[in-house]
Amino acid sequence: MWKSTAGRDIDAGIAPEGDDDWETDPDFVNDVNEQEQRWGSKTVAGSGRSAASIDMQQLREETERADAEKKQKDGPKSSHGYGGKFGVEKDRIDKCAATWEHKEKLEKHASQKDYSTGFGGKFGVQSDRVDKSAVGWDHVEKVDKHESQKDYSAGFGGKFGVQSDRVDKSAVGWDHLEAPQKHESQLDHKVLADP
Repeated sequence: MWKSTAGRDIDAGIAPEGDDDWETDPDFVNDVNEQEQRWGSKTVAGSGRSAASIDMQQLREETERADAEKKQKDGPKSSHGYGGKFGVEKDRIDKCAATWEHKEKLEKHASQKDYSTGFGGKFGVQSDRVDKSAVGWDHVEKVDKHESQKDYSAGFGGKFGVQSDRVDKSAVGWDHLEAPQKHESQLDHKVLADP
């Protein structure tokens, strides 16, 4: 870029050396006393304390006006539909919202329920609460004996075979002596073969 301007006399608009915009001369005089330093600056308008009292009515009006402008700018909040922030603004209560006086009836958890009520109460003495399918405490269930506990000797004439009314029809008596046949190795084949 500088090559294109070579040979030309360009005025950059620089002020002469004698005119200085910056005031660097140490001519500032600090004429503020200690009380004025605490109460505010003399050079800044409105700083420090004003001797007059504050008009509270004017302050309230300015605060309300500023609050209304902020609400207008920000728009409605979700809390306004449920009675305002603290639920006390009746004109803003949602039609389907329940009031703070509403108490929801909660059911007990299964672990908290007393299931003994259906079986005659806790001790089985409340007859108005007895389950229709439940039997009473005086009921004794007849339990059949296990196969290993049964006495099978009863069908064979009793335990010692002397109860004749209980003798099994297919059983023989104790006086019956069975003649065992000899084994093949005990038979004399010579006698049998020679008639």
